Amino acid sequence: MLSSTVITPSLPTLSIASAIMSPIVESAAEIEAVAAIWSRVSTGFDIALSSAEIASTAFSIPRFSAIGFEPAATLRRPSRTSA
Repeated sequence: MLSSTVITPSLPTLSIASAIMSPIVESAAEIEAVAAIWSRVSTGFDIALSSAEIASTAFSIPRFSAIGFEPAATLRRPSRTSA
């Protein structure tokens, strides 16, 4: 019996990898300017994100509660004949 299995590569091919690796800007001055702007933007974003995470962490931690039903296994006693 013939099967029609299609195998796709799990890693990017050379053409995709070269497109990913190639920079959009070409000059060193443009690269430095973009890096300087990005470092300021990402630092401010990281600070805002971390303070938001700190504020919301206390609300997201699960708390112990005694509300709910016990599992059926804890309600039954084991039979003396089973073992």
